[in-house]
Amino acid sequence: MQHPRWWLVFLVGLLANPMPDRARAETMTETDLLARLNADPTLRAATEAEAAAARARAATAGQLTAPTISFSREDSGDAGVEQTWAARWTPPWASQRRHARGQAEAEIAQAESRGNLARLGLRDSLRAAYADWALATERQQLAEGYRADIERLVTLESARADAGEIPGLSVRRLALAGQRITLRANRFAVDTRLARGRLEALVGPLPDAAVPVMPTLPPQPTPRSASAEGEPSRDEAASDAQAMDREHPQSRAAAAAAERDRFAVARARSAIALPEIELGWRRVRADGLTADGPVLGAAWRVPLPGRRRAKVAAAEAVAAGSAARQARQEAMAIAVRSAAQDVYAQHHAQASTLPEPDDRLRQASVEAYRLGEGSLTDLLDTFEALHAAAMGRLDLLADALAAHRALEQAVGHSLPLVSLTHAASEMAPSAPVPPAISAPDLASLETKL
Repeated sequence: MQHPRWWLVFLVGLLANPMPDRARAETMTETDLLARLNADPTLRAATEAEAAAARARAATAGQLTAPTISFSREDSGDAGVEQTWAARWTPPWASQRRHARGQAEAEIAQAESRGNLARLGLRDSLRAAYADWALATERQQLAEGYRADIERLVTLESARADAGEIPGLSVRRLALAGQRITLRANRFAVDTRLARGRLEALVGPLPDAAVPVMPTLPPQPTPRSASAEGEPSRDEAASDAQAMDREHPQSRAAAAAAERDRFAVARARSAIALPEIELGWRRVRADGLTADGPVLGAAWRVPLPGRRRAKVAAAEAVAAGSAARQARQEAMAIAVRSAAQDVYAQHHAQASTLPEPDDRLRQASVEAYRLGEGSLTDLLDTFEALHAAAMGRLDLLADALAAHRALEQAVGHSLPLVSLTHAASEMAPSAPVPPAISAPDLASLETKL
């Protein structure tokens, strides 16, 4: 049965633009958004506030105590009038000042480590949101491409059903397949919007035409030191690992807390204060006579042995707890880093060795269906299998990116990233969208009408 020429032109026109036009889209990379986050002044203010307050407190730590100035006047009537000017000051021990300064510096180090940990957490949140945005966008495109293929097959098979060449059941099966993939595409569209919203909560509004560039698989971290031959020795690798674990913000914060509490113990042990010294001048007027003279005095708070021992014991208990937490944190850092490195190595190996999708199977299924060698069920099963394989590649990439983010959290600092910044023609996407049914395929299918 021959069909009007405009019908064939309409079908070919569908192929001319199988996917939405993204010529005006503004691509955004993970690196761009990380730079935008790091340049946010509110981020710096929020993560550096605690350290700034600690520095302000440290400016007064170890300073000399302020003297006390007093004046008193006593009028005893006929007995006369007595006026006294005095200054009182308690000189500190040099060790007390040294311990106070050390304690303040340890508090600064602890606050700075907490700020670094907060920034690392924000980086992790942004990377997770960006990966979800990019992956959901790619999944949505895959689903839309698959749906476009099904819709074209529905159009072709509907024409054949109208001509009485095939039963209407085939068309209904294709329609059900289209509905199923439409639901997937809608779900991925929702995921894309949610991930974009999480991203905008971190970096602010994005352009309406912004589209993400699929992040590539980051490289595995390498040891910082190397032997003379260029490869790190076992001892050098172990030394690097230990240094890395000690440099983790959580480990540094725990070490700073332990150092602060050690200085607190030293201050408690030297808690005996020097006597308070009083210097002044006194004037007495009585019966028309005036007498002046200096005032010298000293006052000392007698320390009670039991109270001092209790204070030292309390400080030592706190210091012992801090030292235990430091040791536990360093042990946890070693275990977590080692596990994170092994997990990412496995994901990296799996994701980097996957073969690129081959569209020849898809083309062969279309050709077999055209020649009558394959059924509609075989064609739909092939499309579904190829779609599931593409989704599986995205799932593997998602797992690898999540493992890399966990590795960054384990080592306590940012790791090198590889982001695509070139034009679309220069990119090698991890999960390319399968092409829609080509014009020759459509022409071949149309010969069955």
